[in-house]
Amino acid sequence: MTLPLSADIQVITAEINSYKQIAGQSIYEIGKRLKHVKINDLAHGEWMRWLNEIEMSHQTAQKFIQVHEQFGNLAMSRGIPTGKIFEMLSLPESVDRNKFLSESHIIPTTGETKTVDEMTVRELREVKKSLKEAERRAKESEELLESTKTAADYWKDQASKAQNTPPRIETVTVEKIPDDLKNEIEESRFKIKNLQAGYQEAVQKLKEFELRETVDFDEEQAALQRKKLMHEADLTTIHLRIHIKQFLEKAAVGTFMQGAIAHSNDLEKKQLSQSLEMLESYVSQLKAALNGRKLGGIINE
Repeated sequence: MTLPLSADIQVITAEINSYKQIAGQSIYEIGKRLKHVKINDLAHGEWMRWLNEIEMSHQTAQKFIQVHEQFGNLAMSRGIPTGKIFEMLSLPESVDRNKFLSESHIIPTTGETKTVDEMTVRELREVKKSLKEAERRAKESEELLESTKTAADYWKDQASKAQNTPPRIETVTVEKIPDDLKNEIEESRFKIKNLQAGYQEAVQKLKEFELRETVDFDEEQAALQRKKLMHEADLTTIHLRIHIKQFLEKAAVGTFMQGAIAHSNDLEKKQLSQSLEMLESYVSQLKAALNGRKLGGIINE
């Protein structure tokens, strides 16, 4: 016969806490026995099959064993709910479990100080997350300190070796710019001077025609204007050719430069790649201009 439940809230509360303690104690005792079976191979190599017989998943069995290993009977004797017990299984390894159960902790979101008994499961998760973050920062600081120490030892060793090593003379191969490229640049400069002279002459004649008042002024002026524009176009093109040749002269890729590029860091390689993309876009625009049609001195693409 089932006994009726009490109408007194205090009695109900006491009964719930009692059952919670029994549940926690059960987890500990079950975990203790599961570990005993596993380490002594009482299932004769049929661990998984035996778990199926007692209707327990492998994951649940592992959690019960971890409760026994990490907390012993301390958590159970305090009547801590099973939800909190399972939540504490993933505490950082550096955290002493018994000490964690005994001390008070700050709740990050509220700033309150509570013991595990006083926390909700959500607050316990916050504290656990805060501890993991603190452990991560501490580990990063240790790694940074270690790498700094390693670098300092390396440069100290290099400085010591340098003091005991006589000066070394190294021969560096410098790429020579072909003579035909230099000659072509000089020829282009000579052409520019001639074009500049022709341009000045065209401008002067245009000014003279502007002072005249003849019926054929428009036609002659238009011809001079076209001649002036052609000179300007030629000058621009030659200047561009010279700039390109000078760039090629300065940036000639030889074996030394290839080696330097290959050994540069990833950031410099990425920036060089972006510059090459800009250069390719620039070359594409020039090629499009070269393929354009000229109508009356104006390029029509």
